[in-house]
Amino acid sequence: MSKPNEKKSGETGYKDMTYIWDFAGQQLYYITHKIFLTSEVVYLILFSLIECMYAKGKRRIDGEESDVMTYDMTNIEIIKYWMRMIYTYAIPVQTQDKQLRAKKPQIVVVGTHSESLEGTSDDKKKQIKEQFKIIFKEIKGTPYECHVVREMYAIDNKFPLKSVMLKTLKQDVSGFLKAMPKTIPLKWLDFQSQIQEIGRKAIRMTYVKVCEVATKCGISVDNLIHTLNYLHDLGIILYFENNRILKHTVITNPRKLIEIFKKIITVVEPNDSDKWPIMMTLWNKLDDEGILEEDLVRHLWRDELSQDESSLEVFLELLKQFGLLCEQKNVESRQRSFFVPCRLKRSKESLSIEPDTDEMVSIYMASEDFIPDSIFHPLVVSLIRMVQDMGYTAKPELFSNNAIIALGCDHILSLGPVVINNKPSLKLEVLRKPIDQEGDTNPSPRVCMPVLDFLKKEMKLLTSGMKHTGYTFRVLCWKDSQETHFHDLEECLTNNNIPCGKRYIKTSKLQRMFKNKKLETGNTDSTYPLTLIGFNYSCKSIDIVI
Repeated sequence: MSKPNEKKSGETGYKDMTYIWDFAGQQLYYITHKIFLTSEVVYLILFSLIECMYAKGKRRIDGEESDVMTYDMTNIEIIKYWMRMIYTYAIPVQTQDKQLRAKKPQIVVVGTHSESLEGTSDDKKKQIKEQFKIIFKEIKGTPYECHVVREMYAIDNKFPLKSVMLKTLKQDVSGFLKAMPKTIPLKWLDFQSQIQEIGRKAIRMTYVKVCEVATKCGISVDNLIHTLNYLHDLGIILYFENNRILKHTVITNPRKLIEIFKKIITVVEPNDSDKWPIMMTLWNKLDDEGILEEDLVRHLWRDELSQDESSLEVFLELLKQFGLLCEQKNVESRQRSFFVPCRLKRSKESLSIEPDTDEMVSIYMASEDFIPDSIFHPLVVSLIRMVQDMGYTAKPELFSNNAIIALGCDHILSLGPVVINNKPSLKLEVLRKPIDQEGDTNPSPRVCMPVLDFLKKEMKLLTSGMKHTGYTFRVLCWKDSQETHFHDLEECLTNNNIPCGKRYIKTSKLQRMFKNKKLETGNTDSTYPLTLIGFNYSCKSIDIVI
């Protein structure tokens, strides 16, 4: 970006400004990364040349060599994940043309620790080439392939100043940036500079104060929203005009906001050992159950709240906005408490792709391209909120990779990630608990119908900011088959019979659960409407007015 600069002669010139953001590597942070993903940048994806591409990714904690945690993905999967994230959030749809030119944004892959490779200079070059060969092979045919620079950048970490490749990398990145200039009104640039200067000291401003700054820069209040949206898209600020609470606030320093988020969503040691015994119970509750009490929130954010008490509601709402937190309802406590899904422990039992029993039906959100892992936690939060809004108070069992939520005494929902055709997807199980041996054991339409409606609306909402992702609601074929395959759920609900190989199979069970359609008897093909006028939920009885 070019910024006006006063020369000694009094003439106006321009100077280049480059902003560098270092994305947090932990998977916990992935959900916040979309704040900074935009098309007018160059992305550098770094990987270690001394690590096997197909080994689980590693990261060190607190700089200690011995304290190493592994990712759920391999190194090549992590690289591809970042590319997909960039493609989803940063690449404008209109740039997907067939012109033979470099696509923006450019994605540069950089291998590090080249000096640690074994062998002669030629041996090292061969190993570097093999690593990059794997990457280029893995992304072949993907929609983001055309954004990846084909140069093999291998950096020497021990003697970076002597690294010829590092100098080449700097020159190339500079060239990429200069090839994608962004033209904006000078008054917008002036406004941006003033807001960023304010952001050095204050993490947020009221919308009224922002309007005053804009007016001084020559931007009318009516046109201010366009400027704010532009800066929001760049990750310079955050502004949510459609949020009832957040529309009155502009976050002037998103990077500082991430630091505030860190106190909640990551495992950190308290910096005040004298207060540790007092907070022990609350810390254990957060670590063991993923439940955050308001007293602990206030303790962790005490520095920010001492400057402005109103920041509490703003920061909490921002965590909700990003799906990092969900407030509990109907809790017998004067203090509020919150679910923090990403702080939950990992369950040893993950959901898997397997045939449904008579008591269960499963909905698969199968990826057509990919569904980011960051979708899972917000969907869990929304599912909890849906259950609470329906009047249920049963305590859910929450894990980082699985959520089990009871609906009264007779149904259980289980949500978790699965992999379909080597693509990350999601699965929701609806299980009806057997209360007695008589009557229908299938999940009830009064649960299945609103759950499916919820999934359709929520998935559409959660993926609304993703430009290139796609998914389909599917069900696993319920007939015996040697090969696992799926059917489109909407097709099953539209047709009484659907093709499956060389035969047709009936969809009566699905239609009964998701459309409340009666079983066919003879030539009868009747349906009856289900209108839920009122609910009275309890563990002893469930009264439904139809």
